[in-house]
Amino acid sequence: MRLAIADFKRETRFNLPTQLPHLSRQTDRRRFVFESILSGCTSWMSACQRPAPRRDRPVLTMICGEEFMDFTQRALDASWRGHAIRVQTMPTLNSMTSQLSLYEDIFKRRLPRPDICEIDVIWPAMLAGHLVDLGPYVGDGVKQFDPTLIENYTIDGRLVALPLYIDSGLLYYREDLLREYGFTAAPETWTELEQMARRIQAGERRKGKNNFWGYIWQGSCGECLTCNGLEWQASEGGGSILDANRRPQVRNERLQYAIERARGWVGTLSPPGIVEYDEDDCQSLWLAGNAAFMRNWVYCYGLTRSAASPVRDRFGVALLPAGSAGRARTLGGVAMAVSKYSRYPEEAAAVACYLTSESAERERALATRVVPARPALYRDPAVLSQTPFSGALSSHVTEGLVARPSRAAGVNYDAVSRAYAGSIHSALTRECSVEAALAQLEGELIRITRH
Repeated sequence: MRLAIADFKRETRFNLPTQLPHLSRQTDRRRFVFESILSGCTSWMSACQRPAPRRDRPVLTMICGEEFMDFTQRALDASWRGHAIRVQTMPTLNSMTSQLSLYEDIFKRRLPRPDICEIDVIWPAMLAGHLVDLGPYVGDGVKQFDPTLIENYTIDGRLVALPLYIDSGLLYYREDLLREYGFTAAPETWTELEQMARRIQAGERRKGKNNFWGYIWQGSCGECLTCNGLEWQASEGGGSILDANRRPQVRNERLQYAIERARGWVGTLSPPGIVEYDEDDCQSLWLAGNAAFMRNWVYCYGLTRSAASPVRDRFGVALLPAGSAGRARTLGGVAMAVSKYSRYPEEAAAVACYLTSESAERERALATRVVPARPALYRDPAVLSQTPFSGALSSHVTEGLVARPSRAAGVNYDAVSRAYAGSIHSALTRECSVEAALAQLEGELIRITRH
């Protein structure tokens, strides 16, 4: 079966300004769907491989999140004037793993489309060789972004992407249940979380809610467990998987302590099957009203507020609890990149610069509830009003953010993450001791990074 690209391709028209800024310089089903889309994508894009003369009205192709396609169309139509350009937009795939594989296949073939693409926060080092350096196009404007993000998207001195929005792990909690059981605020530490979760869970079960749990998180053996594990590790001062020189930072007492604590949650404060839960599994249990606390991402805020569930008007959001070394939240997010195989790199870079501009990021936040990547916007209450960082959390947007070691690991990041998640998973499921899992992990990371 071939899924024709025309079935899910959309087209938007916009006008290019006369002066361009700086322009003078999981499952078998998922696998089946991915292969079908890849077949359609590469077939369509291969048709563009033959050299063609530049036209006065270049056609650019952009791959972006489906939830942003309407916003992108409105933003470009409303804001750009001058020489007409057309932009064809395609949605990203639902699976990030499949989306990365699609990009790798397209770049391997050196296809001229897509010109512009959204990339995940952990992909820059893996894709850097195929992306345009946007530094000359954004110029001094780079200082207006969060420096942590710019560092993440800078590979070997080249700014290969511009931050579009940021994401992070957060703690969702039932405000009504905290009040009912005598708590006045969200837990500040992991110890407080355990105490509160235990009391609320016991109380709800006495009411006959046998499927109610104190704390749910993502324990499935994949990237989601890498994110949870890094938060446990960093909050206890156990390092960050790899240091900047690619040396493993996993065989230490602080990480061992953090994993042993999490292992104690399985089957007590968290369901026995938590070791197979991903974000969607947690969200389902949460929306059903069967959890006191949940670790999940920013996007769950809007889903919870809009869902027809008993939780809708009864929850709050806080930073993840602190360990002995402080708070830690895994950095997520998306950025705009330009393919170096594009026939129109300058025009594509101008579009990327515009879509990550302050005005565009403000409008995107208001329209789609994402958290912008420009610190200046955090001082605008309206911008954050539809996100978890409205109100009291507005001054904590970047507090505790920790990046996965994708820059240090480079093209080996996927192998590093799989090894990390696999070892933690084997410890959580008691296939081996935590100490043995970390010893094995250290050896595997040394092999992968050749240290």
